[in-house]
Amino acid sequence: MSTNSSVSLDCVPEYSEIGCTNTQEILVNARLTACTLPENDNAAGGDGGRAPLCVTAVVDRSGSMSGEKLNMVKQTLSFVTRQLKESDQLGLVVYDDTVSETFPLTTMDEKGRNMALDKINAVRTGGSTNLGGGLYRGLQQQLAAESGATTSSSSTSSGGIMSKMASLFSSSTPQPSAEPSAPPASAVGHSSAPPPPACGLDLQIGNLHMAAAAAGGDENEQHQWTMFVQGINSQDLTPYVDSVTYDLHPTFQPSQVTLNKPPFECARKGWGTFTVGVKVQLTSAYGGSVLNFTHELSFDQCMSAKVHHVDLTPNNNNTTNDTNTTTTKNNNTVHSVWLFTDGLVNAGDRSPQVITQKAQDLLSSASFPISVHTFGYGSSHNEELLRNIAEVGHGMYYFVEDAEQIGEAFVECLGGLLSVVAQKLEINLKSLPGSDVLKVYTNFKSTKTEGGWMVNIPDMFAEEHRDLLCQVRLNSLPVAVPSADIVECVVSYTNALSSTKDTVTAKCCVSRPQEQKPLDQQLVPDVVDQQRNRVKTMQAFEEARVAADSGNMTLAKEMMMACKAAVQVSGSGATDYCADLMDDIDEAYDQFESETVYKAKGKKKMMQTEGMWKKERAAGKKKACFTNKTQQAMKSAFSGA
Repeated sequence: MSTNSSVSLDCVPEYSEIGCTNTQEILVNARLTACTLPENDNAAGGDGGRAPLCVTAVVDRSGSMSGEKLNMVKQTLSFVTRQLKESDQLGLVVYDDTVSETFPLTTMDEKGRNMALDKINAVRTGGSTNLGGGLYRGLQQQLAAESGATTSSSSTSSGGIMSKMASLFSSSTPQPSAEPSAPPASAVGHSSAPPPPACGLDLQIGNLHMAAAAAGGDENEQHQWTMFVQGINSQDLTPYVDSVTYDLHPTFQPSQVTLNKPPFECARKGWGTFTVGVKVQLTSAYGGSVLNFTHELSFDQCMSAKVHHVDLTPNNNNTTNDTNTTTTKNNNTVHSVWLFTDGLVNAGDRSPQVITQKAQDLLSSASFPISVHTFGYGSSHNEELLRNIAEVGHGMYYFVEDAEQIGEAFVECLGGLLSVVAQKLEINLKSLPGSDVLKVYTNFKSTKTEGGWMVNIPDMFAEEHRDLLCQVRLNSLPVAVPSADIVECVVSYTNALSSTKDTVTAKCCVSRPQEQKPLDQQLVPDVVDQQRNRVKTMQAFEEARVAADSGNMTLAKEMMMACKAAVQVSGSGATDYCADLMDDIDEAYDQFESETVYKAKGKKKMMQTEGMWKKERAAGKKKACFTNKTQQAMKSAFSGA
């Protein structure tokens, strides 16, 4: 564990004592708190150790975006461009009825920044709204960061696996299969080994897939796939890998294919999956050994791959060197896609289910987390589609009511991404002897385990909280215990500031006396009561929206009134936290004034508010309890620009 953990942890029980002879269910709140970003990282352009940012903006340039809307988007993207450092990358995809990559992911040094500003300024409006196509291309651009297809400011092209993926995903026409290489010739040795990568070599081994339009309806050619071996993060394999051999199913002829130079790709068509043998021969400079891997061919998504770490030892002058063991640091780059639209989908994929599923498939194919944040302008966009895309992308849905809010929403999102301090958090809530963790109230992915629950949280911004409210059953004990541990919480995560794997642990304990103080005489901690109010309020929001969707505005209003009354009389009802919560309940009540108001903007506002409270993250609303210093600084800088 790092000595400078970026996350702290505290576990608080609802009651301080439960009689040892009683069986009682209580609440336990596990709170994760992200550290404050170092001072030199609070302001944009600081020189401290914040994680690099790699962001793709996907912008609607359909005809309805003309005038003030597109101008405000361009102004905001120009501001974003100026806030990024040389360690960051920015890419832009625009869409109307067609999709265009205005510029690929580009390093934001002076040359890259100037190019980006020129390209952003040149964007013009066009035709219809192919939102799905724009989103897919934006995600593919992010996946290119994994495949080495990103560009520096001096390069303007990308290719390899990601260009093939873009072609496969956007076209129903099968691509030609790669011809097998000639049988392997004698390896060409390197007289002197280049220095190995500091942390060894990471090989990504996997396959691309698409449904093939088989000629003549041949059922044996239903799937088109491409096996590949490649480096990640632009790693050139030439100095390290001499050849790659694929052992295919015997029904393929030839069934063994050897490739002697990058790209190490083999494309075929077929009807079923099988295990592919993969032999990677290192160059003589690294001993010439053969590394054996296997890959289970997958047709479940457009890309399936795993990263394999290889330790390299140079073999210069045929001498054997002692292996240097280097602590492997994690790539802590923050990857994100921003999707902006002002209208309904009327070109390309139109089914919300299809668009969401394809986005999820692309996200699942990545070996690193990619967040997707969606921005819906005005009353014409499909809020459920944008909310669902944000959900599968572990991002936020922003409802942008007018042009002036466009910039504020974008820069708030930027401020959050520039302040990521923890990634890939895995929280293990373990039941200890005498207790059982029955349920966890969370909007994040949760899995029941043999001894409790596992919760996965993609990331945390500086100063954020994540509260996991647990229902815990305390079983009767044979004897009194002054202090009994009932739940252990273990959080493992990537520290985005130090690029290390960190772990933090906390236990929750209660007294189990022979005779307990009555529950109504025990003071419930504010943090537990606040989280109970938050969970119940979000349940009320969902139920009220169901009523409103069926046209029953009266019932929806009654639900909001009852919800507010319950929060008001609760033990924490007088706290600032609950005051903010009740303000949003009042705002939700107003959205049920009529069906017209609800359909035009009410449902959109409620979905945005729900996302904010469920994920405890700012989403375009002025809530001090969710907005951190970096986000506030970004907003101030933008308003003064």
